Order: sequence, then C-alpha cells, then structure tokens
Amino acid sequence: MSDGEKARRGRSSIAAGFTILEILISVLILSLVMAGLMNVFLGSKRYILGSRWRMTAGELGRYFLEPLSMNVSQNTWSTSWLGSGGNYSLNITLDGRSYTANYNITPNFNSTNVNKVKLNVTWNDTTI
Repeated sequence: MSDGEKARRGRSSIAAGFTILEILISVLILSLVMAGLMNVFLGSKRYILGSRWRMTAGELGRYFLEPLSMNVSQNTWSTSWLGSGGNYSLNITLDGRSYTANYNITPNFNSTNVNKVKLNVTWNDTTI
C-alpha cells in the first residue's frame, strides 16, 4: 500500500465519524435551545395561572355586586346596610386561594343623590 492510499484511508475514517469536541458543542447548543423553550413554557404557565385568577376575581366581583343591584332595583338602598356608607370586607376561598372583596360606599357622591360603590377584589399570588 502506498503512502497516498494510507492518507486517503485515514481521511475517510476521520470524515466518517464525529469528534468528541463536535459532539460536546452540539450537546451544548441543544441544551441552550431546550433551556429557552423551557422558559417559554414556564412563562406561559405563569401567565395562564394569573389569567385564571384574574378571571375568578372578576366573577367574584360580579358575585359580590349582585346584592347591591338587588337593593338598588328594589329601591331599598337607604334602609339596607348599603345606605349608611363606609367600608365592608368579605372573604371567600376557592381552589385553595383566598379572595377578599372590599366595598367602599360613598353616599351622596359629589353632593348628588348618587351613591358611589367601589369594589376591589384582591388575592395573594405569590405562588406564580
């Protein structure tokens, strides 16, 4: 076998496989891509959970406002607990999360015969 044939055989055996450095670099690139995808999935999970909690708070706000609309439609505002004004708080727990509804009632708002009701629904979202 001549030196040229040995050189050709040597090159073909090297070209047929990957070196350990090439494999390490490809594993590194793959791990960086996977880490990026993992962050996207975790971020979307946090966003979905936050949206779910906000939607629940909106529905609870509707639930807490229902007694107000009943008193207004029955024209019993002044004789109910709403007529005196002030701050009121209600608590409810759903799916292990505690929600708090705070009413702030201002009778005769801006010297009119209109009562202002402000409702804030809060919850603790430290687990996001």
